[in-house]
Amino acid sequence: MEARDSHRSRARTLLLVIGSLLTLASAAAEEGAPRGTANRQAVSGYRISGQAFIIDGRTRQETLLRAIGDPAGRTFASKEAVDAFVSERAKKLENMRMFRESSVTAKYGDEDAPDGLTPVMLEVRIRDGAKFVPIPYAFYNSNEGVMTGLIGNFPNVGGTLQDLIVLGMYSAPPDENDRLQWTEPNFMCLVSWSGIKAGPVELSLFGSVMKMNRELMDLGSVEAEYNELALSLVLAAKRPLAENLWGTASVSGFRALDHELSFVDDTAMFAYGPVDSRYGATVGVLMEDIDWTGNFRDGYRLAASLGWERKNLSYADARDDFLLEAEASLYWFPNRRINPSVRAYGFANTGLPLADVAKRVRGVRNGELRGNEGLALNAGMQVFVARAGSAEFHLLPYLDAIAIHTRDASRREYDYGVACGAELLVFVDAIKSLPIKVGFGYDLRPEERNGSGKFFEVDFTFQLTY
Repeated sequence: MEARDSHRSRARTLLLVIGSLLTLASAAAEEGAPRGTANRQAVSGYRISGQAFIIDGRTRQETLLRAIGDPAGRTFASKEAVDAFVSERAKKLENMRMFRESSVTAKYGDEDAPDGLTPVMLEVRIRDGAKFVPIPYAFYNSNEGVMTGLIGNFPNVGGTLQDLIVLGMYSAPPDENDRLQWTEPNFMCLVSWSGIKAGPVELSLFGSVMKMNRELMDLGSVEAEYNELALSLVLAAKRPLAENLWGTASVSGFRALDHELSFVDDTAMFAYGPVDSRYGATVGVLMEDIDWTGNFRDGYRLAASLGWERKNLSYADARDDFLLEAEASLYWFPNRRINPSVRAYGFANTGLPLADVAKRVRGVRNGELRGNEGLALNAGMQVFVARAGSAEFHLLPYLDAIAIHTRDASRREYDYGVACGAELLVFVDAIKSLPIKVGFGYDLRPEERNGSGKFFEVDFTFQLTY
């Protein structure tokens, strides 16, 4: 019995010794562990510690910082939230359409701060395109004839995130029978400067000097023609009001230095020209949230504006016109092959009907339609075709339509236009903000609705339709 009690006593003593040794070992392990390891067990989130720029090119760091903001000090509850923030900033750079390449990545710190927030450093990489891109061009446009010239594109001027475009153009305009007027050409010199920052306001400046042959048309029929030498200037401004919301405004002026009548069949058209001078102003609002993925868009654009213009005419009384416009555009990005889009546009004008509303319908020639009020619908499907080197080729089939009302009209008080066609789009990595567009459209109206008898329209420009 005594031997059994002695054995149990020794066993209890051995267990106590083993327990004490394990407790001491655990305490020693905690004491010797790195401080960061202990803190990681209590990590409560992530904090942006700073932002590093790696710029290959001319973009100025301070200008870019003002454009995208300084995120230092922002905290996040999870790594997923950090990744979403990084993705949002990368998309902001892509939406500028300014750089050949851009990216944002997060670098997580090896050690945690005493407050349990993991430090995160953002790395912003920028690769600029060419400083100057000369673009010689020669093409045919159904409304303007043969146009040839040179575009001087200065993207991201001096690293300021501003764009400067200088254009020189010679054109042989078509007459009423589509014969090119080589002996009476048009000349134009145009300057466009955009992205100019003045505090929170973004300014754009547009100016031109031109010698042009002008046709005054009524429902497709040329009723008068004159040529003019003129100067024009437009100053536009945009100021943020809230997230994705801007207030817009512009002022414009035009002055004819000289003009000469070629012929007049209907003197009532003098109410449209020649114009000695005109000036006006526009105010509006813009709500926009569009993300670019490559050369596809996803999002929406809503805009409304009210404009006033004073026209001083050569052979008719001066008049004031007011124009109300509204637009809604939607873009859907389901995958990297297709990009459907749709736009609705409406207008209402005081006084005389607008004579150029057909420009809202691809495929119907300018001058074919006129109206005081109207609603247009544009629908298209942008399709990726191929990539060759630094250029991408896309095809955009479309269907456009418009319904119009003309007040006090003696004929065609209610009118419409409908057309279909396709656009070939070329996007070059070095000049993303200047796409090349070649379009061909066909007027689907019956013959009695087509005043000019011309059922096709060819278009060539350096901007997307909408």
